[in-house]
Amino acid sequence: MIAMETSADNERALVFIGEKDLTFHLLINEAEQGNNVVYGTLGVWGLPTTYMIDRDGRLMHIHVGYQVGDEKRFEEEILHLLES
Repeated sequence: MIAMETSADNERALVFIGEKDLTFHLLINEAEQGNNVVYGTLGVWGLPTTYMIDRDGRLMHIHVGYQVGDEKRFEEEILHLLES
């Protein structure tokens, strides 16, 4: 699941998701229209924010921001969640 901030970002993300045939959800904040649902409801305070949810719907990991190399940690956490 990812949340985007601007219309241009939304369009680019939708194209990317379609090209890669990804199955996660895209949450669109629509901040330009005063609708801050993603920020307010989910407590997002930085972009990107990644939520990892287990098979039972429990929130297991939250990552705010991204740095090169984080993908290794994400992969390990995802593999662990898939094993359980």
